[in-house]
Amino acid sequence: MKVTNQDRANIRRIFSKVREDTDRLTAAKVSSSGVKTHPDIDKIIAAQNTLRKCMEVVFEECMPYDEIFCGEMAVRLATYAISAVPIERHGLVLNAVIEGLPAALSRRVREGIAIRTEWETDGVRHPNIPRKGDVQ
Repeated sequence: MKVTNQDRANIRRIFSKVREDTDRLTAAKVSSSGVKTHPDIDKIIAAQNTLRKCMEVVFEECMPYDEIFCGEMAVRLATYAISAVPIERHGLVLNAVIEGLPAALSRRVREGIAIRTEWETDGVRHPNIPRKGDVQ
């Protein structure tokens, strides 16, 4: 499948919208905490949020799926990100991802920064993460 210039323009538009919100929210968070963890944290968060929105659409289109599907997607997406660095640094970045992933997952789920999707069991859809009103 070929991605057209129009497709790329649509992705850029989505990224631009997400980045505007991200810049505003990141600036507020940094000013309140006084801490900026990385010089490009605004770009990192905007890219993450854009990909999350795209992934929510794709996961919905792939319904139903199982844990193996999700695990395979995680591996494939991580390898794409790691492959963007020079090849001689792949091991360094891979180790950083392996070390940081458990804490990052826990923090993001706790903060509600997760893919919101549903699981289908016997024709009934259930959220992957219970909503606040659903927890007893």
